[in-house]
Amino acid sequence: MSVARRIEKLQRDFLWGGMGDEHKYHLVNWQKICATLQHGGLGIRNLSIFNKALLGKWLWRYGAEHEALWRRVVDSKYGSRWGGWCSHRVHVPYGVGLWKFIRAGWDSFSRHSAFKVGDGSRVKFWLDTWCGNQPFRDSFPELFRLTRVPDASAADHLQILGSSHHWDIIFSRQAQDWELETVTALMELLYSYPIQWGSLDALYWRPSSHKVFTVRSYYSCLVQPSRSFFPWKSVWKSKVPTMPFLARLMESLLTICFYTAL
Repeated sequence: MSVARRIEKLQRDFLWGGMGDEHKYHLVNWQKICATLQHGGLGIRNLSIFNKALLGKWLWRYGAEHEALWRRVVDSKYGSRWGGWCSHRVHVPYGVGLWKFIRAGWDSFSRHSAFKVGDGSRVKFWLDTWCGNQPFRDSFPELFRLTRVPDASAADHLQILGSSHHWDIIFSRQAQDWELETVTALMELLYSYPIQWGSLDALYWRPSSHKVFTVRSYYSCLVQPSRSFFPWKSVWKSKVPTMPFLARLMESLLTICFYTAL
């Protein structure tokens, strides 16, 4: 049994049985207990999911801290994929599997991350998510089938002309009349994208308003919310008057008592 499961067992036993040793039945599924207040739960964190969110911090740091010593050690041992955003998969059957376990979460992590294009040398034009909410391969599949170099970088199609830039997309053939509208939509989307002049490509976190990874935002992404509605405010919001109200009430009563005494 993993450490997380042992701790969760202690949590469940304490919730339903308190500090006593007497066995009591668990009346509600633990996943329901771990749901948020808005979805009818108690807001207790699921430790297994929370652990994945914590490990996601290392995936973020691997793509952001290129000169860090620990990152260079991992890179020298396992190597990095194109662009250097993550390492290769770990297939070593022996030794400590710490990084192997961290690296296994990349597929889930990458679904919530995207890229900011600077010079475009480390971002795949068609295959990475950088302009819009999905890769161009999925947004414009008919144009992707016409491209000459499917794995080209953004820099391969970007030309810097003084203070302006130009996108040069080369297809295997001329676009047909019925394809011109799609080509126009792609070009409009490209020219609406703000290029970060003089900067390098960077990783950013889509669930966060600040575009920086946080464990809390990743945990929220990993938790599967219930679709059922729960009137949580009427249950958890206190009906007791707030302290400012009580203070004003006390002040009014003291004032009345003072003038009555006079």
